[in-house]
Amino acid sequence: MLSGRLHSVNCDRRRSYALSVNTAEQSRFELRLGDDGFYGRPDLSAFPSNRAELSAKGANTKFAFGTEYWIAYSFLVEDGPVNTSTRGPYLGQFHATDDANDVPSSPPLAVLLNGETFQIVTTTTAEDPHTVNPPDQVRYSTPFVRGVPWDIVYRVTFGWQTGSASLEAWVNDVKVVEDLATEIGYNDAVGLYFIQGIYRFADAPETLIARYSKPEWGVADLSSRIGNPLPVYPTP
Repeated sequence: MLSGRLHSVNCDRRRSYALSVNTAEQSRFELRLGDDGFYGRPDLSAFPSNRAELSAKGANTKFAFGTEYWIAYSFLVEDGPVNTSTRGPYLGQFHATDDANDVPSSPPLAVLLNGETFQIVTTTTAEDPHTVNPPDQVRYSTPFVRGVPWDIVYRVTFGWQTGSASLEAWVNDVKVVEDLATEIGYNDAVGLYFIQGIYRFADAPETLIARYSKPEWGVADLSSRIGNPLPVYPTP
């Protein structure tokens, strides 16, 4: 349980370094090539991945379509080799709750590290079931800096119908996205859930370490976190 919400652990439990959570509910994730999120079982999917994540998948953690939410969290990626993954890492994502016959698809809203570029991306489709993973829409892009916290605040409403979604995003206290009539998400029966940690395709040899603050979300206004973020997991 974190913040009173049920979370599932998606990391290679053979690896003691993969996940640490302290009493302040700050988290540290370490990902190396070959670390699976399936309890050490190989990922046999079409796009094998490595992951170290905490997923808020409980019944009281879903983001319903058509409801406005605030989300605030911070993360820091430690200094290390240049990111070479062909997809990811994702560093905080909102994952769809797939319907039957949907294809595995990209998260409808996420922070994505593309090489060494920070991006906020969204995806959407009204197709039901959706049989093609839709392309990313890059909402914001800027050079990434390691070793310093990145403070994220969202004000978001999810929806796949035309104009039914909205997104405002602040990065390091600056509003970088404002789209008040858009589409974010898939035509699913159940809403999305938040995942913190590291997810990337299983093709990058470099080790990646990310340290997170305690994430906060809900319908209550979190604009006070703009310029006043919670601290990330401290340096050991």
